[in-house]
Amino acid sequence: FREPLPPPGFVGAYPYWTRYATRVAGLFESLVGSYLATGDRRYAERIKEYLLALAGWTSWNEFPGELSLSICHFTFGYTLGYDAIHDTLDEPQRTSIREGLVRLGSDPILKAGLGLVDHNITGMRHFAAGLAGLALLGEHPRAEACIELGRRYSLWYLDLRTNTQDTEGLGYTDYVMGNIARLAVALQRVTGDRSLLDHPYLRREYPEWLLYSLVPKRNGMLPFGDNHGAVVGKRAMGLAADLHTNAYAAWYLAQAGLDRGHMFADRLLAEPRQVVSPPPDFPPDRSFERLGQVILRQGWKDSAALVAFVCSG
Repeated sequence: FREPLPPPGFVGAYPYWTRYATRVAGLFESLVGSYLATGDRRYAERIKEYLLALAGWTSWNEFPGELSLSICHFTFGYTLGYDAIHDTLDEPQRTSIREGLVRLGSDPILKAGLGLVDHNITGMRHFAAGLAGLALLGEHPRAEACIELGRRYSLWYLDLRTNTQDTEGLGYTDYVMGNIARLAVALQRVTGDRSLLDHPYLRREYPEWLLYSLVPKRNGMLPFGDNHGAVVGKRAMGLAADLHTNAYAAWYLAQAGLDRGHMFADRLLAEPRQVVSPPPDFPPDRSFERLGQVILRQGWKDSAALVAFVCSG
C-alpha cells in the first residue's frame, strides 16, 4: 500500500480516502476470512505485508487536524488483520504493527477529546477507538482508555435511540448499528462484557424496526429518510440471528437476500446456528411512535400488501 496522492492538477481537499480506506478494510476482511477458513499461511503473509505497509504511513487521515472516516475504516481493517495473525508474528513485527496502530489510529482519536454527539461519523471514531483498544489490550497502557471510549459512547447511543424522536434514517442508523454490533461481539469475546450485546435496542427494538420496514417480495425497504429503498441491517440482524438465536432475524436475512454474499467477516461475528422462521407471533401492524411511523401489513407472506405513513417534526 502507498498513501494515496491527489491526481495531477487537483486543487483543494482530497476526499477520496474514505472510499479507499473502506476498500482496504474490505480487503483485510476477505484475507482474514480466507485465512481462518483454510489455514493457508499465504493469506497470513499477505495480511502481515499489508499491516507493515500501513504502519509506515505518515497518516491514516486525509485532512490535517480533523478526523475523517478514513481513519476509522483503516482502523477497522487493521485491527481485524492484527488480531487474526497475532500468533504468527514475531515480537519485532508485533511491535511495528502495534506502534503503527497507536500512532496512526488510536492516539489521534484519543487526543481529539471526542464528545457524545448523535452523528454517524462521531460514532465511527468511538467504535474505531474501542476496537483498537481491544486489539491492544495487554500490550499498550492506553488500551483500556480506548475500550472505555467506545463502550461508553455505544451505551449512550443505544440508550438515546430508545428515548429520542431523532433519527438519521434507516441507512445511517444501519451504518452505526452495524459497527456497534461489531464492537459488541469483540467486547464480549475479549473481556466478557455483554453490556452492548444484551442492550434491548440492539437485541430487540432495532431488529423489529428493520423487520417491519422490509417490503414484501424482496422489493427493498421503506424509502423513508435517508434510505431510498436499499436493504440494510446485515450485520445487526446477523448478530440477532446467530448469538441470540433469533428466528425472525434469520428469516429477515433470507427474505432480504442478505443471508449470502461476499462479506465473510460478518460471519465471524457470530456462531452460525440460527433457525429461519417467519414472525408468526408479531401483529401485522406496528406503530413506531417516536419515529412518527405507522406500518400496516397484510401479513408476512410474499403476496402481502404494505402501507406505511411517516409524520414527524
